[in-house]
Amino acid sequence: MTNYNLIVNKLKNSLTTRRCFYGETYDTLGMTIDSLKYYFFLSLLHNNLTKFGIEIESTVVIADTASGINKSSQMFNTNIDQIGIDRLIYCKRIKKHFNLPINFILMSDLFDSEKINERIRLVESVGNNDPKVIELLSKTVLKNKIKQEQDTGFRYGFEAIATGTLFDIKIGPPREKYYDQAAKIICKKLKLNQLQSIYLTPTFPLAQDFSYFLMHPEIEEYGLTPYKAGSNQMQDFRIILNTTTIENVKHLIEGTHLTTNPNLPNPVLDLLFIADMANNLKNKDDNFPVYKKDIYLNIKKLKDLTINKIDKLLIEIGNI
Repeated sequence: MTNYNLIVNKLKNSLTTRRCFYGETYDTLGMTIDSLKYYFFLSLLHNNLTKFGIEIESTVVIADTASGINKSSQMFNTNIDQIGIDRLIYCKRIKKHFNLPINFILMSDLFDSEKINERIRLVESVGNNDPKVIELLSKTVLKNKIKQEQDTGFRYGFEAIATGTLFDIKIGPPREKYYDQAAKIICKKLKLNQLQSIYLTPTFPLAQDFSYFLMHPEIEEYGLTPYKAGSNQMQDFRIILNTTTIENVKHLIEGTHLTTNPNLPNPVLDLLFIADMANNLKNKDDNFPVYKKDIYLNIKKLKDLTINKIDKLLIEIGNI
């Protein structure tokens, strides 16, 4: 598990700008517990930087416009825009309950100005004429989604890059390094500021053994899309808020193959990290959870501890 306190120390010494954000799309299957990891992490980062006298504005962008681009979303009768509105309302309840110092905003509201739409057009114009940018954007999605992105003209990618130009620090999953590499090329040509990015650990499916990762090396390296419950059609092997039962959580965690090697995927420790961040925020403790190396050695103890804490968190979430 990454020591995020080191990241804070690095930022406090180098930071000259103050706008942080995390952006996510969604699907029709509900909010994953993995989205909470990003909300909670951004909140702890915000609180820690504030302690050093830095004025921070932190925002979660709920990409309702981008979510509607996906063909998989268009297949459902459910109004994808209404899901975005409902998600915004729910996120504000989560914010209040866990004392989160961050703001939630719909992308459609963020884009409700000619200035940002002009920025998107400029980013698209530069990006579409640079083969290296297109190559990088092709790496931002699972291989089975590349054609879909090509069909939309990488619209989602260009909107994500344009959104990033409004901020100074971004957190996101590891695969977003390709957005940032493409953004660096575009921003250099447009003479725009560069983002500082923090990538959290990948999101891995539960109830899988080592053979799954051997068969899916792309998932082992980058994980599933954290905020899309149906990423790679693995919704049955993830925790979806207000959907996955407590009984099923126990089944998923106990059925997850783990090793004592800290360098191999450990989705159970990731869940423990989420639960511990939630507890810290609720108790106004701004420390990032830190685990000793022996956390990996007793797999049964780790699973039992995680089941207990995640059960409590899910019951709490269900009552918000």
